[in-house]
Amino acid sequence: DQVTMLLSLLLLTLLSTLSTAQDTYHCPDGWYWQEHHGTGHCFFFSMEQVTKNDAMILCDFHDGYIAEIDHPSLNYWFKSMLLELYTPSEKVPWGNQFWLGAVTEDHHSDHVNGNWRWPHSDTSVEWFDWGQNEPNDYHTQFCMSYMEFRNPLFPNSRDYFWNDWNCDEVGHYICAKECHDCTK
Repeated sequence: DQVTMLLSLLLLTLLSTLSTAQDTYHCPDGWYWQEHHGTGHCFFFSMEQVTKNDAMILCDFHDGYIAEIDHPSLNYWFKSMLLELYTPSEKVPWGNQFWLGAVTEDHHSDHVNGNWRWPHSDTSVEWFDWGQNEPNDYHTQFCMSYMEFRNPLFPNSRDYFWNDWNCDEVGHYICAKECHDCTK
């Protein structure tokens, strides 16, 4: 009876591990699969920090592009993945930055979003998830990133929001690529 219970526990552990594991059937190792609008996509979250241009080159090398967010549900999935995958020290000066694909050529502020576009899909950004006092166009920031925000009173309380960022600064990056064998 104890052996049966132990085997049941082992089987349950194995099944839960398999159900929460990264999907390597549809995506390369190190990439995460996410179904969005009836189509699967693979996403890579980098550990290295590079300029936006270098991030574009690196994503292109993997037959991908810098991630574009066309729906709030995908935005929330990205945020949950960033919170799960990255636990930086509290000494990060402006929070971790993760390049997103959106760019603008217009000046903007926290009162006027500007004309942001997703270059890969060649569409306008139609909704925003800016962080507090963003975008601020500080010294002409024409690229978009996720930035980690922490509550100063509760440093363990953190979240990621959109931020305008100078394209020549460095940040982590999120690559996206189509998953050709996982359409529904």
